Amino acid sequence: MNQDNFSKEKFRPTSTDDRARYRFEDYEFDPMQKQQAVMTNQPNYVPQQNFNPDFERAKDEKQLDQLSLGFKVYAAINALFSSFPIIHLIIGIMIVSGTMNGGTDAPPEFFGWFFIIFASVFIIFGYAVSVCNFYAGRFIKERRNYTFCFVMSCINCTFMPLGTVLGILGILVLVRDSVKDIFKKNSEETLLG
Repeated sequence: MNQDNFSKEKFRPTSTDDRARYRFEDYEFDPMQKQQAVMTNQPNYVPQQNFNPDFERAKDEKQLDQLSLGFKVYAAINALFSSFPIIHLIIGIMIVSGTMNGGTDAPPEFFGWFFIIFASVFIIFGYAVSVCNFYAGRFIKERRNYTFCFVMSCINCTFMPLGTVLGILGILVLVRDSVKDIFKKNSEETLLG
């Protein structure tokens, strides 16, 4: 064998061989339908796709698992950021208890109560949202309580930027009929068995 038998052009892959192998062959158009549509001059021809329910179910299950993980990670991040007002709570307690009265320009006592009340409200609200997000992630993993998961996705849209991204992705996944069917079948199996 010589060098001419292995020219670059002969063994160069075609453009379709360069791309990654996805499962698009499950969705290729039926050539007979397309030929009939061209012969009958149908202007608004939409080719029918081969529908593989197992592939769609696997895709939905994978996206639900990823969404569940996203909710749990976001719950941890939210709990971390909700812990920052603990500093303000400690300062408020120090003002009210008189620990900061050593100087001549000590803040008034109502200022300490202001710190305590608002810091407590922010901490409690942040932890409540974190717990709800954690349970939403758990429910998505278990495929139950669809309404709670959807409402938490909507609520997360108000917390920019991470909550908004997670909320929009959650809504896009949960609004699909195939995902609703997964939740419905799982809730029926739970009731029966």
